[in-house]
Amino acid sequence: MKIEKLIRGKNSEQNKKLTKAYDNIENLTEALVAKGIPEENSTVINADIKTINSFSGSEKDLIKHLIKTNAKVLAYIEKELHWVKKFHYQNKWMTFGMLAGVLFSAAFSNFVESTLWTSMGIGISMGLLFGILAGRNRDKSAEKDGLQLDL
Repeated sequence: MKIEKLIRGKNSEQNKKLTKAYDNIENLTEALVAKGIPEENSTVINADIKTINSFSGSEKDLIKHLIKTNAKVLAYIEKELHWVKKFHYQNKWMTFGMLAGVLFSAAFSNFVESTLWTSMGIGISMGLLFGILAGRNRDKSAEKDGLQLDL
């Protein structure tokens, strides 16, 4: 259940983006340790942290690698343990709702001559609203079930 310590570069404090990327990874690992990650899952995350610690590219490449690793670990944790960070479902369903609103507006505009309900703005905003509500309900149930990380 122990996760390796992330070793920061010598000049990482001078680059704000690099510092933020390191902080995101550290916050994620701290939340996973606090949640009590199983041993078999921690070995996968430790392998990713070892690749970060042994990275020898430029700062720009390191930032990209840190961001990709953070997304990879979050996706792995969601797939294996069904743990998600706060507002995960809200953000996800918001995009689905916006897409559905655009599709609804495009399809509805062919059948109705009224311009009020056929405009893309109304469709996007209604889809956004429904997506946020659906995602918020899923986030509440994830929090109630103890599947939400403190991020």
